Amino acid sequence: MADLAAMIGTPSRLTIYDDAGHIIVKEGEIITYGVIEAARAAGKLDDLRMSAAMAHQEPTIETAASYEEIGEEEPTGVHPE
Repeated sequence: MADLAAMIGTPSRLTIYDDAGHIIVKEGEIITYGVIEAARAAGKLDDLRMSAAMAHQEPTIETAASYEEIGEEEPTGVHPE
């Protein structure tokens, strides 16, 4: 139960649906007691736990300099003259 209380106030990183296709929580919405109860009733509590865990994980960010630039030259015949 302690892990459920820790999810309160965490933004959901996934949109979670019940088996009928109804939304339990949308991506970005804050997880509340009501969301937890709806997920429990729908059997989607593990999905909700995963969504909350993803919110606590640090994102991996690549700097723009680490990518190779492709197609720097202007294509011919694209712009009317």
